[in-house]
Amino acid sequence: MKKVIALGVIALFCKTVFSQVINGDLVMNTKFSGSPYIGVSGGLLSELSDGFYAGGNAGLRFFTGGGTYIQIPIMGEARYYVSGSNNGFYPFANLGFLYYYFRKSNSIITISGSGTYFSFALGGGFRSGNVDFSVRYENIQYKIFHGENFGFRLGFWLDDSRGGKKKRRR
Repeated sequence: MKKVIALGVIALFCKTVFSQVINGDLVMNTKFSGSPYIGVSGGLLSELSDGFYAGGNAGLRFFTGGGTYIQIPIMGEARYYVSGSNNGFYPFANLGFLYYYFRKSNSIITISGSGTYFSFALGGGFRSGNVDFSVRYENIQYKIFHGENFGFRLGFWLDDSRGGKKKRRR
C-alpha cells in the first residue's frame, strides 16, 4: 500500500511541476544508409526561467533491419523557446547515456552483447499547441569508436497549452 501511495504522490508531482510529452522517433545514421531505428519516447520538462526549460527523456528504439538491435536512451534536456512562450522554434541540447543490446544469429552461431555508452545530441524543433516536431544530431561514444545519427521526432504534449499559455515575464 505504501508503494501505491508513493507512486501516486510522484505522479501528482510530475503532473503539477512538469509538462509531459509522448514522442515517435525515427533515427538513422548520418550516411543515410542501412535500416533506421524506430521507437517511442517520453519526456518531462519544466520552465526554469523566461523561455528556458529543462528536464529529461527516455525511450525505446528497435532496429528495422535483420537481427535484434535495441537502444534505450536516457538523457537530460535543455531547450530555449525563442518566441517568448512555450510555442514556436527552440534549439535544444541533450546529455546522457544510451543502453545498447544486440543479438544476431545464423544456423551456426549466435552473437550477442550489450553496453551503456555516453551520448549527446544537439538540434532544433518547433512546437505549435500540443504538437512538436524536432530534428537532432546524436553522437554515441562507444569504447573504441563513435556513432553519429540523425533523429527525427514527432511529439504530442499532454498538457493543455493553447499556443502561448505561458508568456515570458518581463
